[in-house]
Amino acid sequence: MLIYIPLILSIAVIGILLLPQINSRADVALDGIGLRLFGDAFSTDARQRTQRPQMEAAHIPQSYRSFVSQTVLYSVLIGIAAGLASLTIFRSCCKAV
Repeated sequence: MLIYIPLILSIAVIGILLLPQINSRADVALDGIGLRLFGDAFSTDARQRTQRPQMEAAHIPQSYRSFVSQTVLYSVLIGIAAGLASLTIFRSCCKAV
């Protein structure tokens, strides 16, 4: 039974990432978390100025800083979820052998 705890955590992380599709408050919360964690790491004024016309052309309603930080946050969380799921699969396969 303890073998499946990483799988349950993985499903919970994916559920958190799907929550903004249902609730706009969750989108604001994840955006704030992403900005706090990664906002200054990838955002420079020169990059924002060059990317802004491309983002407007793609009809992205966020600022460049917000978009990049949220994308990085989603990527990190998906990586964690995939790692937890693969850990569960690896443990169940090795236990059977």
